[in-house]
Amino acid sequence: MAGDITLALRTAQSGLLATQAGLQVLSNNIANVNSPGYSRKIANFEARVISGTGSGVQISDVTRRVDEGLLKSLRLETSKFEWHDTQRPFFDRIDDLFGQPLDNSSFAHTMQSLASALETLAVTPDRLLEQSDVVNWAQQLAIALQDMTRTIQELRLQADAAIKEKADRINELTTRIQSLNDSLVSFGTTGRDTSDLKDQRDQAVDELAQIVDIRYFYRANGDV
Repeated sequence: MAGDITLALRTAQSGLLATQAGLQVLSNNIANVNSPGYSRKIANFEARVISGTGSGVQISDVTRRVDEGLLKSLRLETSKFEWHDTQRPFFDRIDDLFGQPLDNSSFAHTMQSLASALETLAVTPDRLLEQSDVVNWAQQLAIALQDMTRTIQELRLQADAAIKEKADRINELTTRIQSLNDSLVSFGTTGRDTSDLKDQRDQAVDELAQIVDIRYFYRANGDV
């Protein structure tokens, strides 16, 4: 009789403990509704069986509400967007160097004006006005080429600095992902909840996808 009462109390206790754990998961979902990178967690309940006898309920695991296929597609598209967005300011600067073809200050206009001046000088090579016009446009072309060279060198220095900064960040992120992988594998083997660690790892992978085009896959032990 005492054994039956003890079993009944433990069964009831398991329900209370499982409900408490489920409420903890729910409260975390509410508290982190605006937290960047946080995914909704779901507490999965299962019947607890001891020696073939039902002994209440327990939480089997806590899973995340994440569409991995959609997430992978999003990261691929993010990489493509960031690839174009990174190049855009450099192309804009180079485009400004050449200018619009119809502008009087454009490189094309200077080249065309020099060609026209040379053609006119070829017809009347002895006239000082035509000679002076050729020299003037040649000087303007030289100045334009010097300005373009100087600007392109500045852009190269900026690109080199940005590449170094991004390379350092890539190293930091890959190190962090490896550390999270180790923690996930370690926690997973002991049955501990790893859903928050997976959120942190997803944030690191998301940022990595913004810097460089990546491909990834999951191993059987849970690391990526």
